[in-house]
Amino acid sequence: MPKIQSTGEDTYRRLRRMVIDGRFSEGQRLVEADLVETLGVPRMAVRQALARLEYDGLLVKQAGRSSVVRAVSLAELEEIAEARMALEAIAIRRVALLRTPTALRRMEELADRMSALLETVDVSAFVEAQAALHHVWLEASGMLIVPHLVESLSAQSAQTRVRTVQLPDRMRQSLAEHREIVAAVRAGDPDRAEVAVRTHLTNVKESLRRSLQSR
Repeated sequence: MPKIQSTGEDTYRRLRRMVIDGRFSEGQRLVEADLVETLGVPRMAVRQALARLEYDGLLVKQAGRSSVVRAVSLAELEEIAEARMALEAIAIRRVALLRTPTALRRMEELADRMSALLETVDVSAFVEAQAALHHVWLEASGMLIVPHLVESLSAQSAQTRVRTVQLPDRMRQSLAEHREIVAAVRAGDPDRAEVAVRTHLTNVKESLRRSLQSR
């Protein structure tokens, strides 16, 4: 039994990462038999993973019981950005007050990595470093529920991240926004940190709008 549970959890995590990373396009039908072959796992593990991803809002069930990658509308993406803004503003205030040395050091390292990736124009790695930076400050807040809520929201808009940072000069702007967030935490200024997070996510929302309108 433990082995089956482990296989099921691993299948869910692998498939979830594939969806978030854009390995499947919006509206693409996911075929159980193909996934069994690709992942090398039992059909039941794939079926359970698909059900969990539907619950997460990443897939939808269509006629004939097939699962497809859910297309997220602009209105939904804007709502996600607004919800994240409220939640991450609460979290970053705590982080600025706590100023945990380990978390601050990791945030600075990730900001430096984003800077290096900006110069090489490695968009995918830049997006990963940016997401990791958000994860660090959410965990550093010490909150129990907020990080999981933000992770769930972020997953639903993950496929748009690469498109948004590919907008003209958006990578550079995003780096500057994250540098300001880190600087506010380093200064121990919760008000400044909250403003920085809200500014960043407001710009994310605007970038989402521009990205979808340009398709």
